[in-house]
Amino acid sequence: MNPKQTEVVVVGAGMAGLTAAAYLCLNHQVVLIEKDAAIGGLLGSFNVDGHLLDKGARGIIDSGIIFPMLKQLNLHVDFVENPIKMILKDQQVDLISPKDLDAYGAMLVHHFPQEEANIQLILKDIKKVMGYMDVLYGIENPLFIPQPYSMEYLTKTLLPWMIKFVPNMAKAMKMLDPVDDHLRKYTSNESLISMIMQHFFEKTPAFFGLSYFTLYMQYHYPKGGTQAMVDVLVNHIKAHGGEFYTSTEVSELDVHQKKIETKQVLTFTYEQCVWAADTTFLYTHLKGIEHLPSNTQAKIKTKQSLFKDKKGADSILSLYLILNTPAETFKEAYGPHSFTTPKLQGLSHLPLSLIQDEHHAFIKDKDQLFEYITQVLEYNTFEVSIPSLRDASYLLKVKPRSSSPPSLIIT
Repeated sequence: MNPKQTEVVVVGAGMAGLTAAAYLCLNHQVVLIEKDAAIGGLLGSFNVDGHLLDKGARGIIDSGIIFPMLKQLNLHVDFVENPIKMILKDQQVDLISPKDLDAYGAMLVHHFPQEEANIQLILKDIKKVMGYMDVLYGIENPLFIPQPYSMEYLTKTLLPWMIKFVPNMAKAMKMLDPVDDHLRKYTSNESLISMIMQHFFEKTPAFFGLSYFTLYMQYHYPKGGTQAMVDVLVNHIKAHGGEFYTSTEVSELDVHQKKIETKQVLTFTYEQCVWAADTTFLYTHLKGIEHLPSNTQAKIKTKQSLFKDKKGADSILSLYLILNTPAETFKEAYGPHSFTTPKLQGLSHLPLSLIQDEHHAFIKDKDQLFEYITQVLEYNTFEVSIPSLRDASYLLKVKPRSSSPPSLIIT
């Protein structure tokens, strides 16, 4: 079979690959290769017995990027509000504006009264980070502003912003230690630390982890489900001549011949390649690097050494509930989107060592493993998303096969 020739090949049709292709297709011939049958990666929706369910992303964070990007590409997506609720045991706080952080702190003090002074220090740190984020997202990303910039924009917007941005980001970069280690500077109460950090990934850098409290206030939900974001980008790319190859998995990338081989016995040749897929796979399946300049070879070999033994560190378990219960039943308890922690002990008292042997290998006893997992589920923090409380049209996107459509879908 003759190879498919293209100017640009984009490997991976998740949000990163779709975004790259959305811009490149304006001036170039673009082909996207995606190993899965569906486009969108962790963004988008899927169908179960006629019911539309969101994938990984439960909402969209603008961060000064998404909205100006859509505007620049002349694309339109309807968004609805996506308020976030933080729940600890029997108390809850809505994170709508920065002033709600004090209510969040009061909730922590209610559960950990002996830690009040330390909680105030932690809140001070969070507010400091929120200030950094306000500067970072204080204007629309300049990359999405038409260039060349006007003198008015340069003098009244961009330069004043940069004067504040540079010193604030310098301060933020001093907070790159893991967030759990950072919080231990203020408290030795591991349960309190767990309550603060269990709603983001373990070992998240402190600056990024504590900035979640700002990001939660910037959540938006695409009307009709997160698939709306995928659909508008796919339609745009196709309208500009872009081609999609789904269920097509790369087996080899030859950077010298500028050629991609796939497990489906398809060959693609390209002028430029954008890799928006698994990074570990990339550096372990490269060919032809010996023909590249020596400094480039050295950089690639460094990356290969870094990634050769790496694997995923965190897992996400999603449970979908399709119910014929009125959505309003759950509004007061969870709201449209919440992070709920039923027990205050946290995961700190469940170290991996409980299911590891003396050589740090995982034990073989299935009963002990399942007992450990059961406890993790009891003490973990859960993200609860109820799209129909945000957007009633969510339930009408796909006609259910059952005679009575569900009134509530919980993720």
